[in-house]
Amino acid sequence: MAMHARFALRFLLPIAALILVALVSSVLASSGASTAVQRMVAAAGGTLVDVIPKSGPGIRESGAIAGASSGPTIPAAGPATPAAGPATPAASLTAGFPWVLQAQNDAVFTDLSMADATHGFASAELGRVYRTTDGATWQLVMNIGFPHYWYGVHAFTADSVFITGFQNQTGAGIARWSANGGITWTADIVIDPANWLTINQFADRQHGVATAIGSGLTYVTTNGGATSADWTRVLADPTQGWFAGNFTFMPDNLHVYVTGISFCQSTNGGLSYSRRPSIDPVFDGGVCFPDVMRGWTGGGQISAPVSGWVHRTTDGGATWSARILNTPYPIRSLLFLDGSLGFAIGGNYFGAVGGIWSTTDGGLAWNLDTDTGCEMKGIDWARVSSDSVSVWCAGSRSNLGRIYRTTVYFPSGTSAADDPAVGEPSPPPPATALRVAPNPVRAGESVRIAAPLAAAGATLDVVDAGGRVVRQLTFVASGAAGGSEAVWDGRDARGRAAAAGIYHARLVAAGAAGGQRLAVAIVRLP
Repeated sequence: MAMHARFALRFLLPIAALILVALVSSVLASSGASTAVQRMVAAAGGTLVDVIPKSGPGIRESGAIAGASSGPTIPAAGPATPAAGPATPAASLTAGFPWVLQAQNDAVFTDLSMADATHGFASAELGRVYRTTDGATWQLVMNIGFPHYWYGVHAFTADSVFITGFQNQTGAGIARWSANGGITWTADIVIDPANWLTINQFADRQHGVATAIGSGLTYVTTNGGATSADWTRVLADPTQGWFAGNFTFMPDNLHVYVTGISFCQSTNGGLSYSRRPSIDPVFDGGVCFPDVMRGWTGGGQISAPVSGWVHRTTDGGATWSARILNTPYPIRSLLFLDGSLGFAIGGNYFGAVGGIWSTTDGGLAWNLDTDTGCEMKGIDWARVSSDSVSVWCAGSRSNLGRIYRTTVYFPSGTSAADDPAVGEPSPPPPATALRVAPNPVRAGESVRIAAPLAAAGATLDVVDAGGRVVRQLTFVASGAAGGSEAVWDGRDARGRAAAAGIYHARLVAAGAAGGQRLAVAIVRLP
């Protein structure tokens, strides 16, 4: 039978305020299900940012959404420059990180959260939640279908998990809890009867924030958020603009950073916000601050020219760079483990394009690690050993959902995220700072790693992106006052040429019990 789907559109006129506009009706063919409300987020000139939801009754599939371009073909590697905007293309790296496809199904994944290295959850449209208990395989633990749509998930432990989203018949923003790993769940907790919820983040077990799709609204709890009464609605953006992508909630100081039409910041756990226009002239989407000084924000559009971008700040948001990454699809979410190592993910669901990008120098250069063919949205990480962390990403295109994982060398204590009591990681003392030259290393050359004041006899481990030691070297006196150096010829312990990629040179104190790490430097081998 015939049915109607109402499309709520929001347009940003060529002024600072966001203006609500019309409802547009279209007649769609359906086998007989309840009316679905579809919200399209738009900006000046009809620029289409996203379509929510992407699946369910009354939702057209790829190519049928007005204004949704299929987008260009993703290049094999390297960033692309959009046809318009303040483009500052970044140079691509010679190698990135290897990603493993862990799960593939028909889910429309929206978010992902890891409690630890083996336990995590992924949210999806049409009332689905997936769980992993080994960090590698994912099982469906909730499948309640329409009209439930889950857009945010936060895993506290292997058992305790909180999800947020909306009920697509009543229009309510809702949440649910599970205390047994998703085996059973609470009934719907109606946090806002009139506005859809998306992402949620918790700084600790008591302090949480959730965002709404539109109207500039956020929601805050200071006592754990167990019931609807525990959440307070906050107008973060007085212009009532929408928010997009992931956001940051810092555990050490309760700072919150939320982006979209406006860039909003809270210094009191989300109880109130300061607001400024978006960092990008178009709009922002997704933001990550690993510490109070360094941050990155993404964004993009799925109407012509289909494109995405990333900006960076190194002074706490007082000033921002031009676009340091340009992609052929929107950047939806960002994750930085410190001021250097980070990931930007994104895509266009309706164009079946997307990818995972990485940087090891704070965004000066980027690498397209994986062409996923899906709009990547959820990203999180967990420590798997004292030297390594794993990162998971989830995303989808029509009738195809995917979850990826990579493991990277990242010693504990490297990032402020490993020690919430420290807002900014301390640089290594001059006595143990490493100097690498040439870097990157050209084919056939050796790389010299100098430690100005390190004692001769100290050990240098050359470690690949997976955390494996490929070569151990010994520092020898270099002739400079008190200095020593080690030379790596680009070969492993068996004399074979090491594969092209990113390696970490790890200085270990001479005679130190357990191999005390004093400094780490990055070496690029083409």
